[in-house]
Amino acid sequence: MTEANGAVVKIEELKEEINELKEEIAEKTCAMSENAAVNCEKLKEAIEDKTGEFMETVRPYIEEGKKRTEEAAEQLGETIKEKPLASVGIAFAAGILLAKLFRRR
Repeated sequence: MTEANGAVVKIEELKEEINELKEEIAEKTCAMSENAAVNCEKLKEAIEDKTGEFMETVRPYIEEGKKRTEEAAEQLGETIKEKPLASVGIAFAAGILLAKLFRRR
């Protein structure tokens, strides 16, 4: 009977160790989740900072592109007003050319 009592005691000790390990795993998992959340937040902030820096760098080029596009559109409008028949002819020829190119595909 003492062997049986010894086995029962050993089983109880193992159950207790398993419960302690479960608690330890739960604590470590929670700590890892908190670290991941902190790292995720830091990464998000870094991305936002770099995005802001990128936009500040690119903004002058975007503005220059807008300005040139507006100037080109204005110049094209003036050319069309000065030479309406030539403009219609060029547009017609370009349309025929594009139609032929797309039919082949």
